[in-house]
Amino acid sequence: MTTGPTAPEGTGTLVTVRFWAAARAAAGVAEEQVSAATLAELVQQLGERHGPALARVLSYCSFVVDGTPASGRRERAGVIAAGEPPPLPAVELAPGSVIEALPPFAGGAGALPAPAPRAGVTRDGAWPELMTTVGCLAAAGLLAGAAAWGRPALALALALVQLAVAVGWTGQLERDRSLLVLPALTGLVADAVLLADRSRAEGTVVAVIGLAFVAALVQQLARHPRRRVTAQLASVVSAVFLVALAALLLPLRQLEHGTTAALALLAGAAFAVVVARVLPLPAVPARLAGVAAAALAGALVGWGAASGTSSGTAAGRLTPWEAAGVAAAAGLAAAVVDLALWQARADAPRGDAIPDADLGAGDLGAGEAGAGEIGEDRVGDGGVRSAALPGRLMGVLLGALPVAAAVPVGYLVARAALG
Repeated sequence: MTTGPTAPEGTGTLVTVRFWAAARAAAGVAEEQVSAATLAELVQQLGERHGPALARVLSYCSFVVDGTPASGRRERAGVIAAGEPPPLPAVELAPGSVIEALPPFAGGAGALPAPAPRAGVTRDGAWPELMTTVGCLAAAGLLAGAAAWGRPALALALALVQLAVAVGWTGQLERDRSLLVLPALTGLVADAVLLADRSRAEGTVVAVIGLAFVAALVQQLARHPRRRVTAQLASVVSAVFLVALAALLLPLRQLEHGTTAALALLAGAAFAVVVARVLPLPAVPARLAGVAAAALAGALVGWGAASGTSSGTAAGRLTPWEAAGVAAAAGLAAAVVDLALWQARADAPRGDAIPDADLGAGDLGAGEAGAGEIGEDRVGDGGVRSAALPGRLMGVLLGALPVAAAVPVGYLVARAALG
């Protein structure tokens, strides 16, 4: 465990402080020793030692002293905005005490106060949410245009979208930027192999995923020191699945009338996400409406393709009903992923609770997703700081996730429809 510098001799007693989630990110260490006689003195010293970022986090933390909560959560309505946190209770610290600093979402309870909104950004984090919608449209539009253009163009566009997925997914789940290398390479390998071999698409992708899984295991076992191996392995493997399965768009286009199926798939993913985010409905009904819009978009794509060409047999064509099915299946997958992104954002309302310059994405809790603006660097488990991406850029990258998740589902339905 990373440990901070030993505190200098003082008038208090030497105690150990353990930081969690946002507090750990702001302090840059997992624990350290401080000489303080009371909890209030301890918090003051930590703020002076690490600066205003940690002082702000500690102002809404709960504290546990030797396994016993020091107090209930302090009232915070208007506290942070006014910059006058109430005093901590007079808790005396014994020599060798262990104090846990627990921010919200890391064991602390209660809601955070909302500071005054910044110009151009609403309290509900509208900018990151808008950027996610833009990212979804950009990814689907890029792939659709490339699919209509040809295989080389589609391979290039697919590589860009896969890179966005790798960066966005691993960037939100983990603080170590090196973890995105394996998913990004997996996407490139899957694309290259599928371009060279068009006959065994599913088997090729499964083989690439298997090799990448072994590589991910080796990567985690080779890390020193080994921390959070399970969480990091899950992040890397899930990113590998997303980018590798997205490569199925290449063999889909090679099928007879596969371009129509690919366009219906991408239209379904885009419509499902955009309509769900535009409609003023609760989250689940909005996603269901998005899936219905996806089916309609797919039907229009199929109708346009059927009316614009007379080539191929009737059995080989993708009818409007089949195109609607492909789009609906892809839209459902995209809507589920988009709902997960929306829920993660709602559970960790970073833009509401903390000014963007104070904390980086993921700092409010281990594994919490969000897309607030980022001004602080993030500490990787290997002790190396990884500069976090700006929140709006992260929002755009996350927009590629629903599109990537829609590809394998739409591919399976399209294969069944096209025979």
